[in-house]
Amino acid sequence: MKSNNDEESEKIRAPSTKIYQNASPMDIEKEVVPNKKTGASTTGSDKYHWTPPGQTVLSNSIITKKTLFFIRHGIARHNIASHANQGFDPTDEYFFDSPLNWKGQKQAELTGDKIRKYISNVESNALDLVVVSPLTRCLQTATAAFPQRSSDQSTSPPLIFCHDGLREAYGIHTADRRRTRSELKEKWPMVHFDQNMTEKDEAWRSDKRETVDDVSRRAVAFFQWLAHRPETNIAIVSHGIWIECCLRHHCPSSLSGGRRVYNCDVFKGEFYHDETETTRKLQNTMLLTSGCIF
Repeated sequence: MKSNNDEESEKIRAPSTKIYQNASPMDIEKEVVPNKKTGASTTGSDKYHWTPPGQTVLSNSIITKKTLFFIRHGIARHNIASHANQGFDPTDEYFFDSPLNWKGQKQAELTGDKIRKYISNVESNALDLVVVSPLTRCLQTATAAFPQRSSDQSTSPPLIFCHDGLREAYGIHTADRRRTRSELKEKWPMVHFDQNMTEKDEAWRSDKRETVDDVSRRAVAFFQWLAHRPETNIAIVSHGIWIECCLRHHCPSSLSGGRRVYNCDVFKGEFYHDETETTRKLQNTMLLTSGCIF
């Protein structure tokens, strides 16, 4: 007989056959082929294939659920200039690693308050991880929204982890070129930085910018990394293009009607994965709170 704890657990036993009604091209599955001699299911190929809507997926593994909060950074220097569009030059060094302005800083603080209030009313567990892009405007947003010294003594502040895969589409635009890893660590000592992050920004180029497909591939790699994290309530602080690529591939209905992701928009979603890495799925995304439309 199952205990209450078993029923409330975030880990559920997947049935032998599961239908994903809302599957999309970003639902990555490994093809499972029954062994004719033993009857056991084995991986037929290491190559991933896309699961079309309604396809049956074979799985006998434990499915883990993570609740994700996608947050775009607050209003930054280059956002103001781009919106004004009065001779805005995205290659100008003035916009290098563009920081928040005073309004963006306030946005970030209010966004953190809204998420904490939502979690305390709806979620059973507190936020336990914040993953953030290494660009200054995102680090400022993350540390303002989720300060490491909290007045609430009943909960511990979440770990803040900087992941290079969350950065904006890079190249040409100076706002999307990051500082050195040493500079970032010195300025944000409370943040844990990925050991794989290079000292200098070796990805940004002055003559070439990432495509949407490039950003989408980085998103796939990020979710592969996220599946190995033990935390289950996670905030992801990133950028407009990165979040839009992610949502349009996984859950396009969340950006219906040509909607864009605005500064400090928060989208909530559910990420499902298993320990064998055969299932990774983001679903049930919704706009939790609207940010700023200039």
